[in-house]
Amino acid sequence: MKEKLAHFFSLLLHPSAVAIYLFSLAGFLTPGAPSARLLWSLVGIFFSALVPGLVVLAFLKAKLLSDPDITNRLERIRPYILITLLYFLGAFILLYLPPKPLNRVLGILMSCYATVTLTGTVITYFWKISMHLSGLVGPITASIFFWKLPAVPSLIAILPLAWARLHLKKHNIWQILAGILMSSLVTFLTCYLLSGIFSYQ
Repeated sequence: MKEKLAHFFSLLLHPSAVAIYLFSLAGFLTPGAPSARLLWSLVGIFFSALVPGLVVLAFLKAKLLSDPDITNRLERIRPYILITLLYFLGAFILLYLPPKPLNRVLGILMSCYATVTLTGTVITYFWKISMHLSGLVGPITASIFFWKLPAVPSLIAILPLAWARLHLKKHNIWQILAGILMSSLVTFLTCYLLSGIFSYQ
């Protein structure tokens, strides 16, 4: 039962699933025409949720990965680099195409995915960090940054995912804590800096 529950939490709170929740919520909460909100939310979901899956699938097909979870640390570097570059492309598209302020918020969210994954990739050269926790904590941090108190209850989601990754022996406690700390810090700095830059455009 615990094994099934751990797999359930890992799937429910997988980074790609969380990206879908985040950009759907952002499209709903950010001002703009309904058609524009839907379109640009789908662009955000494509780059943040579908692109990583397609990259991993391509690497699996090429037999460059041992498993879909990329358990082997050294196997993570090449797909992470490609995913990071595509995240930056998605951020550029969302930040520099109209309308605003819809795209300002969505573009900054996409930029957070790029900066967090870039930082995680650098760390992965030397040490295995939990990108599952990073992929949850980053969106939670960004949600609190933009939507304040109503987003705070989402912090509770960290506990079941941390437990699941520990129970499945995918990470140790230090890798999980590092993922939480890195992602929250990088996400906050990205949101803070880009919000200042794009508030004047």
